[in-house]
Amino acid sequence: MNDFLNWATRWTVRIVLLMVGVVFFLSLLTLGCLLAALWGLRALWAKLTGQPVTPWVMPMRAASSWTSMYQRAGGFGGMAAESAAAAETAPPFSTTPGSKRGGILSQVAGDVSDVQPREVPER
Repeated sequence: MNDFLNWATRWTVRIVLLMVGVVFFLSLLTLGCLLAALWGLRALWAKLTGQPVTPWVMPMRAASSWTSMYQRAGGFGGMAAESAAAAETAPPFSTTPGSKRGGILSQVAGDVSDVQPREVPER
C-alpha cells in the first residue's frame, strides 16, 4: 500500500508541475502574440497615415547607464570621483596641455586636408 501511495504522489506532482509549465508557456505565448498583433496594428496605422514605422525601443540616455552611474559614484577609490569631476568640468576640445586631448588635436588640425575623389578602375 505504501508503494502505491508513493507512486501516486510522484505522478500527481509530475502532472501538476507539467500543467503549471504548460500554463506558463501558453501565457508567455499569448503575451507575445498580443504584442506582435499590437505592433502590427501600430505599423499598419503608421502606413495608412503616411508616417514612418518606428521600432519599439527602450530609450537609453548615456547619462543613465550603469557605467556612468558607477563612475559618478567614485568607483572603488576616492581619486576616481575627482578625475571624473575634472573631466566633466573641462571643455572637450581644449588646447591647454592639461586637458583631455593635451592640445594634440589643435597641432594636427593644420595638416588635415580634404580627401580627393578618384576613379575606381573597372574590372
